[in-house]
Amino acid sequence: GLEHIPVWEAQSQPVSENEEDKSRLNKRPDFQWQMVDDFETDPEKAYKHYTVECKRLENPSSKTWELNENYVTNGILRYVRKKFGYGKFTPSGAMIGYIQSMNPPQILAEVNCFARKESVIGINPPVYGWNEDGVSKLEQRLHRPEVPPTPFNLHHLWVDLRKL
Repeated sequence: GLEHIPVWEAQSQPVSENEEDKSRLNKRPDFQWQMVDDFETDPEKAYKHYTVECKRLENPSSKTWELNENYVTNGILRYVRKKFGYGKFTPSGAMIGYIQSMNPPQILAEVNCFARKESVIGINPPVYGWNEDGVSKLEQRLHRPEVPPTPFNLHHLWVDLRKL
């Protein structure tokens, strides 16, 4: 069950006392929940940390800052790369995307293009269609050779804020 309340912008927590690569402990996910998995047979892996990363999605805000690219390079890749290790020993994690402009299918096409450039499988479109003015749920199954477990399910919740 839940052993701790959610924390935001706190350093990544160790997943075991013997964690060899400590660099990921200096990273700061947007939100984390710690849970104890009573069914885990290895006590070193019993503590699970569900991680949520949040990013804005929209037309480029400048020539040097591309938010849809940032969603991949400073969002999705944090679940794939060892130096961040988000979701380590946990089967899934989540990202929240705040849609500020552009239509969602356009954003998805751009995000998936940036993902392919990083050799990452793209995000699947929402099964039940886009929820204009609401929240759309998208799914992505990541291959993470540097961070166990793999495959890893990354849930994307895209919140449409264009009319606010």
